[in-house]
Amino acid sequence: MLQWVCMLDLAHITPERLLPLFQQLFTMVQRLAVWLQERRTQGLYEVLSLHRTVTLLDPQGQTATVETVKQVRFHQNHVAALLDYVWGDGDILHEYRCSPGAPVDCYKEGTRHVVLISLREIKSRGDQLTLNTHRTVLGGFTRPSECWETGIYHRTQRLEVRLVFPAQRRCRRAVVTVQSTGQTTALSKSHWRYLPDGGQELVWVCLKPRLNECYLLRWEW
Repeated sequence: MLQWVCMLDLAHITPERLLPLFQQLFTMVQRLAVWLQERRTQGLYEVLSLHRTVTLLDPQGQTATVETVKQVRFHQNHVAALLDYVWGDGDILHEYRCSPGAPVDCYKEGTRHVVLISLREIKSRGDQLTLNTHRTVLGGFTRPSECWETGIYHRTQRLEVRLVFPAQRRCRRAVVTVQSTGQTTALSKSHWRYLPDGGQELVWVCLKPRLNECYLLRWEW
């Protein structure tokens, strides 16, 4: 990289040409820093796929279910438990269950609730596991404008979020915001489909979401 800079003939470079070169150099350094961070922070496991479905069961948003299917590959030996982070409005841990394993403890950490899941078996480096969790949320989505937040705490290959709306109250508009940058993208009609019962499904997919990032899926209904 330094050799590339030294080869430049600075005498023939105007300030207008120099700025884009420094911008390119800055981008290269940023990408290298992210790559090094990911190499250092592999963590307990990586997420091969994270599929989450939020189903709004009534037009008032009083009752909803959250179904999560997470496929992981372990990076360490002797793993016997996992943590599930949960947050939001209302009674967010009503009827919580998981498979395989069992929830054995729950405590609050700041604005989040942490569920400790015993796997009831020991996992080793290279092992894969598909964890299914289910919970019911009471009184969590009662406003005309709502939000679903997804935090990325492990290196993740694929993220998919589905929102299912009742036939009596469909989604009118939805956007995705990257919390760290504020970048917002409106979801087009190609992300929606209608279900046989008259309901509506909104699907958003993100490949290789950024580590330690938070994605906000906001909708009006």
